[in-house]
Amino acid sequence: MTVYHFVGIKGTGMSVLAQILNDMGFQVQGSDIEKEIFTQKALEQQGIPVLPFDKNNIKDGMTVIAGNAFPDTHEEIAEAASKEIKDQYMAGEYLLVAPLFAGQSTRKVVLPKGKWFDFYTGAYVGNGEVISVTPGLDKIPVYVKDGGIIPMMQPRLHAPKSNEQVDLEIRFYGEQAGKYSLYDDDGETFNYEKGEFSWREIKVEKDKNGKWKGTISPAEKGKPNTVRTVTWKFMTDPTFHNSGGNH
Repeated sequence: MTVYHFVGIKGTGMSVLAQILNDMGFQVQGSDIEKEIFTQKALEQQGIPVLPFDKNNIKDGMTVIAGNAFPDTHEEIAEAASKEIKDQYMAGEYLLVAPLFAGQSTRKVVLPKGKWFDFYTGAYVGNGEVISVTPGLDKIPVYVKDGGIIPMMQPRLHAPKSNEQVDLEIRFYGEQAGKYSLYDDDGETFNYEKGEFSWREIKVEKDKNGKWKGTISPAEKGKPNTVRTVTWKFMTDPTFHNSGGNH
């Protein structure tokens, strides 16, 4: 059975609707501020749970009804939206991909909690909220979580051959120091099953002068090393600072 969850259930109109659905035999619950309001007594008399606001109140399959007073950035509404949107996905820990489909020029993107930055420009786009984007036909909307480190190389039709080395551009996003483990093998054989592979640690942190600095650990002796030169690109404006939840 569908569970109806009311965000702001103590509101006059919301409480009445919740009671009507409850009388019809539906399972009803809601959330609101903890201060007692006159509408609360009737809800409690009908056994309708009234919970404090918390994104964990929102479960898969619920029908969520929200009052007009609550913005899309409200934790429960954002959580509900994230459970409904199935056409965006995480690619690894730091990349959020939100493709457009045939006929679309604009779409909504649900940003999880935390600061997010545009992959192409490094610009801050939001924190735990729903945004609308119109990227144009030549770009797939991609966003990077704060502290994200993205190693990139020139487009290729195949992986580097054994003993071949390639240049890397390592991009960094946001204002939080980050770490990334870069995997490497010969790209051709199954020798990685025999332990012939390596991990190299990439770190980005601020130096004593407050400037971002990137480092990559040395290649392991006797292990595959396909990295030739490394170029660092700090994508986010160094003057950026956002301590709040929204832009």
